[in-house]
Amino acid sequence: MEYNIRRCKNGGDIMGYTSSNTALLAVDIQKGLFRTATSVYKAEELLNTAEKLLQEAREAGIQVVHVQRYNEILDAIGEKAINMHPRISFKPGDLMVRKEWMSAFHKTNLHEVLQRKNIERIVVMGLVTQGAIKATCLQGKELGYEVVLVANGHSNNNNNAQQIIKEWNETLMKENISVLKAEDIYFL
Repeated sequence: MEYNIRRCKNGGDIMGYTSSNTALLAVDIQKGLFRTATSVYKAEELLNTAEKLLQEAREAGIQVVHVQRYNEILDAIGEKAINMHPRISFKPGDLMVRKEWMSAFHKTNLHEVLQRKNIERIVVMGLVTQGAIKATCLQGKELGYEVVLVANGHSNNNNNAQQIIKEWNETLMKENISVLKAEDIYFL
């Protein structure tokens, strides 16, 4: 796998990923998940981060995959709840995978699609931390992908959202999943 590493201003490393073997997964960033009784924690920051990474990935030729959750709860709210958030637009060249389970890989064709495109690394962002994000990262790792979780690119609508994000960032790091802030990721 190809990497480019350069130093951040604060002395840490940032990681650059090549377009030939990397995909950016935007998981469950859908209208309905922003309309729950408890608001998505730092929703505006999450959307800003997602927009920025999607734009940078597309400009670098990174494969973008939108993962769309479809279930009875969202279906009951209506078709608009299932749609992607309006700030997360589908562009030519992007792929869409619909799922019914937590993991983007479980009972979907995502793994086959990524294999056909020779993807070895996935960069994961979206909703919700302790559900789809956790499950997608762990199953991706089990399937042999190098998994990068965007530390400030996932959230949830739990009352303890900040603590849940912190705990899962730490837990997934222990599973040999890279956890990097969006500003420490760049696409080549």
